Amino acid sequence: MTLPQVQTRIAQYVTENLNEDYKTDIQIEQIAVTIYGGVKLKNVLIKDHHKDTLIYANRISTNILDVNKLINGKLIFGNLRIDRLLLNMKTYKKEHDSNLNLFIDAFDDGKPSSGKFLFTSKNIFLEKSRFILTDENREVPKDVDFTKLHGHLSDFKIQGPNVNTIIEKMSFQDHRGLFVKNLESKFSYTKNKFF
Repeated sequence: MTLPQVQTRIAQYVTENLNEDYKTDIQIEQIAVTIYGGVKLKNVLIKDHHKDTLIYANRISTNILDVNKLINGKLIFGNLRIDRLLLNMKTYKKEHDSNLNLFIDAFDDGKPSSGKFLFTSKNIFLEKSRFILTDENREVPKDVDFTKLHGHLSDFKIQGPNVNTIIEKMSFQDHRGLFVKNLESKFSYTKNKFF
């Protein structure tokens, strides 16, 4: 482990480079790196193009499987543990693309199926999380607001604008009052389809 001051400087260096290279707004309070390749991130905040929260996580723990690919913008992780994740996916009034699509586009080089942005994880474990899906162009803007979200996702992959994963187990409280205890499914998301 490194000293907190060094961890803070590492966080600042990483986020400054990402934000400068890709015109994003990512903030990480602290990064701790172990000699075995383990990484712990504290207070991760990603703002969208309207300066609203797109993604927030209190703590993220993982291990980096390929440091060389990380340097080239390919985020390849082993198991990923996320505490208090907030994913606030929103399409703003008079806009066509969601804030998540626009964020991913910042990393994408436009080549089909081989976009510049790649994020993979063998397993993702979510605790005390929340997912909000809103489209301000609709009469009823809020489509989804899942709270008390706990889950295990496997074979998670974002490549360019496409997201694929297997939901091994997930539970959450829907904003309409429904509680889902044990959801299992395959999940895919593209700019044109959500299934």
